[in-house]
Amino acid sequence: MNNHTDKLSVPLGDKHNGGKAVTLKYLDDGTPVICKPRNAKTEQVFNELLNGYKKLGLSYVPNGVEVLFAGEQYNEQAYVHHLPAQSAEDVRQYFFNCGVTVFLAYMLGSYDLHCENIIASLNSPVLVDLETLLSAETVKRNAVSGVADLSGSVLKSHILPNWIAVDSELRDCSGLTGTLNASKNILFYDNGPLMAYSYADTVISGFEKAYELSLKNKDHVKGLIEKFGDCAFRQLLRPTDVYDRIIRFCGAVDGLQSRRAAAYALLARAYENDIDPNRIKKAEKLLSFEIESVLQGDVPLFVSQGNSTSLYNYKEEVLFEDFYGKSPVQCALGRLDSLNEQDMRSQTKIIRQALSAAKPVTPNKPGTTKSSDSISLVYDMLEKYVIPAISSKWMLLDFGRADSLFLQSAGTGLYNGLLGILCFYAAAYHKTKQSKYLEKLFDYYDSYRKITIENVAAIPLSDDSCSFSNGIGGQLSALYHIYELTGEKIFYNDIINILNKISLQNVNIVNMEIMGGAVSLALILPKADTPAAQSIARVLAPYLLQAEPSLTGMAHGAAGLALALSAVGATLNSNDYDEKIFKLLDFENSYYIEDENNWQDLRYESRKSFMLGWCAGAPGIAMARKRMIGYTRNREIVKVCKEDIKRASHILCKADQLKRDSLCCGNSALLAVCAFLGLENSRIFAGLESRLKTFSLNMYHPLDTCDINCGLMQGFAGVGYALAMYGDSLCGGMMV
Repeated sequence: MNNHTDKLSVPLGDKHNGGKAVTLKYLDDGTPVICKPRNAKTEQVFNELLNGYKKLGLSYVPNGVEVLFAGEQYNEQAYVHHLPAQSAEDVRQYFFNCGVTVFLAYMLGSYDLHCENIIASLNSPVLVDLETLLSAETVKRNAVSGVADLSGSVLKSHILPNWIAVDSELRDCSGLTGTLNASKNILFYDNGPLMAYSYADTVISGFEKAYELSLKNKDHVKGLIEKFGDCAFRQLLRPTDVYDRIIRFCGAVDGLQSRRAAAYALLARAYENDIDPNRIKKAEKLLSFEIESVLQGDVPLFVSQGNSTSLYNYKEEVLFEDFYGKSPVQCALGRLDSLNEQDMRSQTKIIRQALSAAKPVTPNKPGTTKSSDSISLVYDMLEKYVIPAISSKWMLLDFGRADSLFLQSAGTGLYNGLLGILCFYAAAYHKTKQSKYLEKLFDYYDSYRKITIENVAAIPLSDDSCSFSNGIGGQLSALYHIYELTGEKIFYNDIINILNKISLQNVNIVNMEIMGGAVSLALILPKADTPAAQSIARVLAPYLLQAEPSLTGMAHGAAGLALALSAVGATLNSNDYDEKIFKLLDFENSYYIEDENNWQDLRYESRKSFMLGWCAGAPGIAMARKRMIGYTRNREIVKVCKEDIKRASHILCKADQLKRDSLCCGNSALLAVCAFLGLENSRIFAGLESRLKTFSLNMYHPLDTCDINCGLMQGFAGVGYALAMYGDSLCGGMMV
């Protein structure tokens, strides 16, 4: 046993393991020591890895922590002091080592290496918390969904600039440039701080040297990685701040049973919404551990073993067998094997852009510009904040309430990804006929084609890959809308190419709604007269015929299902679906409330609630009805649709401004639907245009983070789109 005695101990960090935490102790001679309630295998193997790279000839290697005592359940480590550089050479070594650290974290799959886990010490950044050095992977989502294109890049580790909300203010929490821990992760020299963005070339040099050595010595590096097989790694199933909020919420609830019920209600959603319907049953033990940890005021400590795909608790008890698709070591070896020169160049570009995003910004508030019209204004903002990262990935520079810039990943999807932003460029070109909008559209469209068309062999017909929000369903609708607005045949041809790639084998349709389900694919089928479109329509038809709506509205309810079924009927030139369409219309119209001149939003069971949005309420329902008129030959269906449009038009023309301005259930949605129906609401138009020019837009939602993004449905591109399309017959009903 350790013979050290201590005079004073100070708990650090989150509580786990029944209240245990990392502790700072001072020995009798005043020496500080870090005590951790776990073994030190990870630190020891990581030090071997660093020494291995030194033997391979890496000119500088970051320092590791010194392990003073290593027990099975407890270890002591030398305290790492925050020390300033003593010379220009120290400075050069430090930022070179930053680049090496970025590479090692990238190769190993590290995450959560934020500013509190790194200490700048003389000539090296020192990782002082290696709990998340390696990470396991669940089964990957289909690549074409475009949800997390940059999740496996150098941004994953959090060493490079990234931002979180602290007391409603955005703060950089990254390992290299963050400022949340009294700047212990920042190197000082000559009594001043040195920021990584000023030494980007040196950081990149270290990254590239370590990358090149790994490329040339893969077998040797493989042996070093395999030594992590006996190590344990913390796995974060949810962000720590989420657990913290749940702990505080449950702590305010009276009674243990009530607190437990509240914890279950908040935590179980992640498993209830999983694609695998049996997931919540398999996760019972895991969920129970989460709940009990939260009730004790602890952040749940989940653990994965280096060579295992199971998920454990801190007692090394299995909570979920084969939770992961690959073990942490398998994932790291896979990344090592996939290293190549093209990837090195791509990651280098991301590093440079990420560091650039952290530079102090002193322009006018985002949105303030010399442009005199709203379309040019949005164009200028997108020029400033949208950055193509590499040929097949995308990043956005977003900004928050405090005008702080930060790097975000962006998929290809319609909702807030690349295709949605391109819809604005198409609308701007259609409105103004200025070539710069079309040129920008084609510049960025090349990246989309590489992702979705050139590099995808088959697209499974499933909710994940074909949804309207992030999948192919919405993207195809956007492509057709762009084709309508520009007249450029390439967009229509690509629709046909994508439809031909959709695989009808092992169809997985569970979610029977437009927004999140594969049935959204039906919306594009009547516009593509091809055998592939007809085959897809035949597959979708039985699902739509069996669907029983529980909600009203376009995005999640009966209006969307009726529209999808009408589109299938038009594609197959059949009226066999009219009876079901009537049932859907009757169900929805039974919830039309005359006094409100609107359809009840059934998502709220305890009281009558109404919404004026794309997803629920008159705007979305009217939009669906108008499109149905173009698909059906049934006069009675047309009659019902026209009557419903007349009802909706009355409220849309007189609607007051909403609290939100976004295209997702905000004023921009009202404006776009008015355009689609040929209506006017000049109050909303004038208000949106005025707020855009002063950048006093309100895009926030109670469930959103505190950022405003560049995207279509929740960002300022959607506001620009609505303003550009107002008064235009080709509005497209937001791509429906």
